[in-house]
Formats: sequence, C-alpha cells, structure tokens
Amino acid sequence: METSTAAPDLKQYRISTIEELNKCRQDRGSFHKYYLATKQVFDNWPYGRKFNVLEQIPEKNYKLFVKAACLYMLNQLADEVEFTDDYLFIRKRKCI
Repeated sequence: METSTAAPDLKQYRISTIEELNKCRQDRGSFHKYYLATKQVFDNWPYGRKFNVLEQIPEKNYKLFVKAACLYMLNQLADEVEFTDDYLFIRKRKCI
C-alpha cells in the first residue's frame, strides 16, 4: 500500500502578531544569527528563481526559517522577496 505524505503547513510558523514581530526584532541571540544568514541568502538570491524551502531547509529548522524569512520580507524596502501562497517556495522578483 502506497502512502503519500502531505506537505507540512509552514504557514503556521509565520510572524502573525505585532508582539511576535517585536520579539523577533529585539532578539540578539540565535534567532538574530539565523536571520542574518537568511538575509545574506536572499540579498544574493537571483531574480526569477524559486527557493524551495523543503529542499533547502532541514525539517527541524522550518519554524525558525519561516520566522526569519518573514522578518526579512517585512524589512524590505520593496516587496521583491515573497512566499508562495503555500509557503513551500520563496520567489524573488524585480519591482519596477
């Protein structure tokens, strides 16, 4: 019998309150280091290419990564980097 595994619900890990956003912005510990690494990846990510979260990020880091990516997206001047609706991919596009 073949079983199919459903994709994880990564949307549940997004930053969804002002309190959570402020907590992430004020963190100067391990989250901040992870955020800086995430920022470096997306600052240098090529336009038009999708980032596959499930392939690039270990499952144990999904929550941390989604929060760091959300903070990165909230800090952008232009909305170039965004999650797809299912949060399984991130795309970077040029804003005109």
